Amino acid sequence: MSPETLNFFLETKRDEVAAEVVRRLHASELEHYRQIPTEDLRPRILALYDAYRASVLAGDHLALHDFLTAVAHKRLQQGYGLEELLLLVNALFDVTWEEAARAFEGRLGEAFDDLRRLAQGFIWAKGDVAVAYAQTTAEEREALRRLNTAFNAYLRLKHENEGGGTA
Repeated sequence: MSPETLNFFLETKRDEVAAEVVRRLHASELEHYRQIPTEDLRPRILALYDAYRASVLAGDHLALHDFLTAVAHKRLQQGYGLEELLLLVNALFDVTWEEAARAFEGRLGEAFDDLRRLAQGFIWAKGDVAVAYAQTTAEEREALRRLNTAFNAYLRLKHENEGGGTA
């Protein structure tokens, strides 16, 4: 199948995929997604889908990487866990894959390259989320270490200034 056909598939399924991903996130057990109103969640899903589509069609993960790295850092700082970010990627994958299976039914052999490209995009997505999570966690640990060092120095100085120091 040609890139034009893959592009056509991804473009025509965009709204259906986004609607179903929103439904699944609202039905999930994870509180963050259940509480986000559809009118706020849908644009987020569409932005992720568009970055995914751009990467799949380009055959590299740059657009998806840049998007997911920024979003993952932001969401992790907002208190989202890795499992919540992966739930989003997994929901997008599941829905897109189900739509692809229906669209390419009976032609899976000729659609092999397109299906491989769709799957590769999700491999990139999961890797990017995991790396962003690891980086954010490492940055937070380093910030806490520096804060702890500064606080200990403050306590030491305070203790010395209050006459608790040695002569």
